[in-house]
Order: sequence, then C-alpha cells, then structure tokens
Amino acid sequence: TKENNLVLKAFATISKLDVENKANVMQPKNGKTFCNIYAYQYNRLMFSHLKEENKPFFPRLWWSVQALSLLEKGLPVSLTYGNTVFEMNANAIYDWFLEWGEVYGWTIKSYSKDEIHMKDVQKLVNDGKVAYVIGKHSNPKNSGHVTCVIPEVGNYRYSDELGLVQSQAGATNKRLFTAESYTKIWYTYSFFEGIIVVYA
Repeated sequence: TKENNLVLKAFATISKLDVENKANVMQPKNGKTFCNIYAYQYNRLMFSHLKEENKPFFPRLWWSVQALSLLEKGLPVSLTYGNTVFEMNANAIYDWFLEWGEVYGWTIKSYSKDEIHMKDVQKLVNDGKVAYVIGKHSNPKNSGHVTCVIPEVGNYRYSDELGLVQSQAGATNKRLFTAESYTKIWYTYSFFEGIIVVYA
C-alpha cells in the first residue's frame, strides 16, 4: 500500500542520508548545525516519487518581505540569494509554517498548547504520514531545532518517558533516536515554542 511504501521509504531515506557518517557535509562544524537542511533533504527524498510540482513544499529558501510585497502586486522579482531570497533557519521555518504551511497542504498543531499528543503523532507516522517537530527558540539569536519523526522499528519505540522516534542533524547527528530520559526530550524544554507539522 501507499502507507507501507512510505514507511519503508522512511528507513531507506535515513540510510541514504547517512547523517552519522563523519564525512557527511551535515556534520556540525564551527558552531554551525544543519537540522534545517537535513529536514529539507529528508522531505525531498521521501516524496521523490512525485513530480516536482506535486511534492509537498518544505522551505529551505524563502522570499524576503520586500520580494513578497512585489510578488503580491504582480511585479517580477529575480532570485538573488541574500537579497530577494534567504536561507531558512529553524526559527524561520517555524514562522513560515504558521503563516504558509496550511496553504501548502500541511497540518500544523502546537504541542506547546496541547493541540496534539505525541502518541498520536507517532501513530500517524507509523501509518505512513510524514511529520516534523519544529521548535522555535525564545531568544531569536539562538538556534531553534527541527527533527524528522520516523516510524517505530526494533527497540526504537514511542513512550511518554522517552518521546518520539526521530532522526536529526544537530549538535549531535543521530540516524535514529529517542530521548535518554524525559528531562532530555528536547522539544519539552521551556525555551522552545513548538509545533508538529504533518503531511497526509
């Protein structure tokens, strides 16, 4: 079925991205981490079977405020990195999903406001949906975070104590993980405002 195919594809995708490989370009370096790029690449590979125009859009680049204003007026805008388009960090991705996510077909729920239980998120992913956890840092100068939610497999199982099954690039790159304890579930930290985004 389509759902089973996407579950299998999730495991194939994280294997292909090979995020724990020390030679991987998404390894953290000089204080920089790459959770945003990892999530973007995961999304593209998960939906690689679709035509480009039908792939769910997960932002890596987005328009500047000035460029959007011109586009809304029907005026042409050239693609100029750092001027009309900019790279999205995790904090910006969080803001983008709140403003644009539903327009692009995503379902957005705030886990910070108890709009969805993580147990239900895990079930959706186990059933073949694609989901991400996105946390915006309360200090905009500090990094937010994005992780990919992965179907349960082997010893990697959801629990209220250890949280979701996830994959990430970050301060430590992890192909698959749950938290070591409840106090180490990153998305429960008080300085994160968080959402779950799901593409059904």
